Amino acid sequence: MRKAEGKDYGYVILPIGIPSGVDENEVLDKNEKYQVVWDVLNALRSLDERFDATINKLELNKKKPDQLQVIGVGSAPNESEGGFIIAEPVSEQLSLNLDEEEFSDIERAIYGKIVKKVGNVRYWEDWSKDVAEIAQQHMMRIRVMLEDTNSEAYKAFQKFILGLRHNINGSISDLQAIEMLAQHLITKPVFEALFDSYSFVKDNPVSRAMDAVLKVMGEQGLVKEQERLKDFYQSVRVRAEGIDNLKAKQDIIVQLYDKFFKVGFKETTERLGIVFTPIEVVDFIIQSVEDVLKKHFGKSISDEGVHVLDPFTGTGTFIVRLLQSGLISKDDLLRKYTQELHANEIVLLSYYIAAINIEETFHSIMEGDYKPFEGIVLTDTFESTEKEDSFEDELFGENNERLKRQRKESIFAIIGNPPYSIGQTNENDNNQNQSYPKLDERIDSTYARYSTASLKKSLYDSYIKAFRWASDRIGSKGIIGFVTNGSFIDSNSTNGLRKCLHDEFNYIYVFNLRGDQRTLGEKSRQEGGKIFGSGSRTPIAITILVRDGTENHEIYYHDIGNYLSREQKLAIISDFTSVSGIKWTKIHPDANNDWINLRDQNYEKFDLMDGGVFMNKAIGVSTNRDAWVYGFSREQVIKNTQQMVKNYNSEVIRLSIIKDEREKINQINNSGDFVKWSSGLKQKLTKGTRIQLDDKSVITSMYRPFTKKYLYYQTDIIERPSRYKDIFGSENKVIYVTGAGSSRDFSCIIIDKIPNLDLMEKGQGFYCYDNSQTGALLIDTSNINGSFIDKLNLSEDDVFYYVYGVLHSKEYREKYANNLKKELPRIPILKNKEKFTEVGRKLANLHLNYETIDPYSEVVIEGKANPSYKVKKMKHPKKGILDKIVFNTDITITNIPEKAYEYVVNGRSAIEWIMDQYQVKTDKNSGIIDDPNLYSEDERYIFDLLLRIINVSVQTVDLVNSLPPMEFVDVESK
Repeated sequence: MRKAEGKDYGYVILPIGIPSGVDENEVLDKNEKYQVVWDVLNALRSLDERFDATINKLELNKKKPDQLQVIGVGSAPNESEGGFIIAEPVSEQLSLNLDEEEFSDIERAIYGKIVKKVGNVRYWEDWSKDVAEIAQQHMMRIRVMLEDTNSEAYKAFQKFILGLRHNINGSISDLQAIEMLAQHLITKPVFEALFDSYSFVKDNPVSRAMDAVLKVMGEQGLVKEQERLKDFYQSVRVRAEGIDNLKAKQDIIVQLYDKFFKVGFKETTERLGIVFTPIEVVDFIIQSVEDVLKKHFGKSISDEGVHVLDPFTGTGTFIVRLLQSGLISKDDLLRKYTQELHANEIVLLSYYIAAINIEETFHSIMEGDYKPFEGIVLTDTFESTEKEDSFEDELFGENNERLKRQRKESIFAIIGNPPYSIGQTNENDNNQNQSYPKLDERIDSTYARYSTASLKKSLYDSYIKAFRWASDRIGSKGIIGFVTNGSFIDSNSTNGLRKCLHDEFNYIYVFNLRGDQRTLGEKSRQEGGKIFGSGSRTPIAITILVRDGTENHEIYYHDIGNYLSREQKLAIISDFTSVSGIKWTKIHPDANNDWINLRDQNYEKFDLMDGGVFMNKAIGVSTNRDAWVYGFSREQVIKNTQQMVKNYNSEVIRLSIIKDEREKINQINNSGDFVKWSSGLKQKLTKGTRIQLDDKSVITSMYRPFTKKYLYYQTDIIERPSRYKDIFGSENKVIYVTGAGSSRDFSCIIIDKIPNLDLMEKGQGFYCYDNSQTGALLIDTSNINGSFIDKLNLSEDDVFYYVYGVLHSKEYREKYANNLKKELPRIPILKNKEKFTEVGRKLANLHLNYETIDPYSEVVIEGKANPSYKVKKMKHPKKGILDKIVFNTDITITNIPEKAYEYVVNGRSAIEWIMDQYQVKTDKNSGIIDDPNLYSEDERYIFDLLLRIINVSVQTVDLVNSLPPMEFVDVESK
């Protein structure tokens, strides 16, 4: 094919056979003869990278590409001859029998179909994978270069990392610094291609600092390595240049950022909780700040002296949208931009993107000379106020000066999306959160001081640190507008936070966007879509805090509602516009500092299960390595555990020559298929402790409701073995309940096997001792409080079943639902105690002996005459069809009573627990396969278990429904 006239390359598409009045989209989609054009275009893409780039920029650019033209030919032909052809340039003499508007519609449709049919939707993601690989190569080359401690490269790097530790925080490692250099190397040509109107890399102080270090390394051979990437960078330029509008440029670099970090820098993403804030949320917060400024202060964001800070700016969206909002007048914009807008960012690439986005936005509005945004600082916001600044930094001097100026300003409004990170969840990541002594002390003396929770770790989550930092930063008057994890609204551990917010601020607006996907079943469906998509599974809230110096302390609350999709939520947020558009409910905190779901105060009169009814309790076993030490096959559990311990012991030997404990930890093999590390196992490693296994330690444990697995119960390899190790005998019984702060509705289950911690969410176990003393070290002959036995005037055995009966009462669970979510159960003394005892005993018999209960007989079994009973994964045939379960390809079970699904334990019906747990699963980190078909020699075990659990469920529902209304005994007046 010849090139198009006057172009370096180009292709002309001649549409034929779309008659007037016919839906061109339908024709383009369904006419098989059109497939020829898609085939040809795909072939061109594979041969010509420039054409490939042009196709993928079709939906980004506002202007149609010169290299790709759609031209109508002659009179409308017979529809049966319809099709497209790819042709050389056509002469101007060819006539077009459609008016301009009709042709434009067809043209747009054709371009749209080209993107759909031919465009590579994974284009930028595929590119980002390339980028991530190249970044790793850069990092390796730089590390090799730094091995020579006498080289100029090493000396330059030491200056560089010293400056980073001062500007960002002191915990920056050499590896993180090398990552930043690699990021700069990779992204510099991208920015040069996208933003060719000025040189960002020359005008930005951090970019100049990076260049200075890399220049020295270049003289030591790094530039030579860069030459090998010449073709790649040319590809980048071809793909990025020619984007004709700011939004498209921003879209490209945000996609790059998102995919690049998720693929290439996974640890950074997880440590900092990097997610992108929807524009609807950003705009809502900005407009809310404007509205409360007017309402409570008589000011506007545009006013002189109103300094605005985004301390966690990410890609700069909040400042960009503020500039674009129209809230700042054209007359005030230059002053605002150069003096009163501030942004901090800790991640280099997002800092670059934010600076570019903000500068380009300002430039597009003002249409004047380029002015760098001097309000942006590369820094760790929390660290920035930890110490006084007396450091002279030759590399990062200008960045440091910017931070000094920001710290002197009186910030009136703080807006943004703080990072979400409670701390390291996987020791294999070796990815601990940074400590901030001053900020942590402020949390200690405020939020933690007034918290009644025993476990306060969640109060040091990054987003809560952001509330504390911002509250202190705005001083005596100001506004905070954050979108954060919404757990603080109602969680147990944050009641101290709620108290302090109420005391410290005059007006609080909390817009609960829900979306808690840590829940299950109906509760999860009620929570609705996740505002941040896959970026967060937590509930989300927008919070506007106002401190105006008055004596008022008012809280306003709005719940977005149940069963809403993400798109519906964003539409609602957009319609509300700001806090001014919402009809608020005024909140009156109670004595527990609860804001919503207030507790029934009469509940406090009952006896606590913990201490009042039972003398002692115990949580379940927490292994921190379930995939290795738990399993359906005893033989596989032994094999997996032995392999992991063998690997661990080999590390003890290999690292024995390293004396420094921290360095030893840094050198361990963190591969998920080698050892599942935990803090306890790392401590053993640093001490040089080898582990010897005893296969007699393998026991049967209750892993999930009605799911038993084998457990290698040896304390050397179990992170938290719990006290069951010492107290559990052959006849022990445990009432295991959901714990305080559970996201799931209260439930309980009775067991006679040592439980896993997550048998129930935040599970707590209340047990009676095995008086036969078989295998148990007895501390006492009873664990039930004698005074409670006296109140009930029942035997110890009956008291145990009475408690189980009460905990199953629908009336009890509904009446005290809020109490049961926020604290451990309390047990009332009831007049009809005998009935509760009787039902409790029957329920216990069902739940303890579920493996021997008769299978439910009224179901219908469909399938082969001699079926296989092995399972891969049971499922319902369609969503919402619960009366039928496809057991495997040979068997389908039908006529399952709907009532059976009413028996819910730990957030899911008992039937669905069987379906969920009894499937073949592969652990993604270790690669270990857990096959439930290996649990029993009886090939029908799982099949019969499912039918038994259906029966258990039906009988449980009937027994619970037989419980009488609660009639309370006034113990004090008795």
